[in-house]
Amino acid sequence: MQQLPNAQQSNATSAEEVIALLLQEMYIEHANGRYIIPMAALCKRLNLRMSTLQRYLTGLESHELVTVHCDDNGRWTTQLTSQGVALYDSLAA
Repeated sequence: MQQLPNAQQSNATSAEEVIALLLQEMYIEHANGRYIIPMAALCKRLNLRMSTLQRYLTGLESHELVTVHCDDNGRWTTQLTSQGVALYDSLAA
C-alpha cells in the first residue's frame, strides 16, 4: 500500500490534497480498530478549522464514503463507510 505524506508534514493546499490526507487519517484510525473518530482530533491532526473539515466531510458523506454524527452533547464524530474503505484501498494499491 502506498503511503501518503503525513498530515503534519504536508503543506497541503488544494482540496484534493486535503481530502487525500483526511481519508488517509481516517483509514489509519479504521485499520487500528478505531472506527468512530472525533472530528476535533482530525482538525488538530490536519490543522483544519472545524467548519472546513465539516465542509469536506459533507462532500464525502454525499458520496456515501463517510458518515457524520453529532451526539446529544454536541460532540461531532465521523467514520469511514465500507465504500470509503474500499475506495482508499483501491487508491493506495
